[in-house]
Amino acid sequence: FIMQVDISGICKSFYLQNVLSNLSFSLSSGSVTCLLGSNGSVKTTTLKLLSSITSIGSGKVCINGKEISPSDPLSRQYSLYVGHNASLYPSLSGKENLLFIMGLYGLHANKDKIRECLGYLSLENHCNKQIKFYSQGMLQRLKLAMADLIPTPILYLDEPLSALDQEGTDLFNDLIIKWKNINRTMLIATHNIDWALNVVDRIIILKNGHIDLDVSLKGMSKEEATSYIKGNG
Repeated sequence: FIMQVDISGICKSFYLQNVLSNLSFSLSSGSVTCLLGSNGSVKTTTLKLLSSITSIGSGKVCINGKEISPSDPLSRQYSLYVGHNASLYPSLSGKENLLFIMGLYGLHANKDKIRECLGYLSLENHCNKQIKFYSQGMLQRLKLAMADLIPTPILYLDEPLSALDQEGTDLFNDLIIKWKNINRTMLIATHNIDWALNVVDRIIILKNGHIDLDVSLKGMSKEEATSYIKGNG
């Protein structure tokens, strides 16, 4: 799939308070972009707006030229938002949750594929355990399994590094390479700038509801990128 995302003049208010003003940028197909910002910089709100979970005050989001809207479920079929909360059923096992979610997306629930994915993320010994007994790190790995098994061309990830140990982070980095190789477009919100400088193609920094910095990392060393961001951030 070739999927271009165009964000044009997005504004959003909560309780008469502006939180986003005239947000505009594009995501090219197969790119890996990091959304950085301090607490309260509305990174999560931005991802929810782009995935059409939250309604836009003004402006628009288009995928390959087609505007998406919360009132049009079909317009959202190409993107997946994986947020802070697991959004999974605590009383179901990890495997049961994945089977259920894949069914919701109309995907063939291939148990061998699920088993392989859980094994890759070191959850095979916990696949039949109710997820209410999972640690936060295990839940994060389960969300990564969901992102891998639901192959939408566009993927929005909110703090995917949260609670991951080094092994989990390394597995996530390998998944990013895998997804990039199949041309998935990724926008990842995180606080971890050191991780971003090593992994992503581009960094967008949000501040006070605006884009404070938008820089491509292609062709830049980590040292050059760090110096540029610190000098302009």
